[in-house]
Amino acid sequence: MSLTPSTGSLHTIKPKFTDAEHATPPPVGSIITYKYHGYTNNGVPRFTSFLRVRETVEGE
Repeated sequence: MSLTPSTGSLHTIKPKFTDAEHATPPPVGSIITYKYHGYTNNGVPRFTSFLRVRETVEGE
């Protein structure tokens, strides 16, 4: 799974999906929530993990 945050940098997320979630992953373009542990020297989040698909987005 890859993402482009508001910073415009492209990086990957390690999804820890169940078998059912692997069968139906989030559609391309979905807004997701993920966690990370610090940043690389280039400012990219490090050790990212998928948490959930966002149903609503603030400000919409």
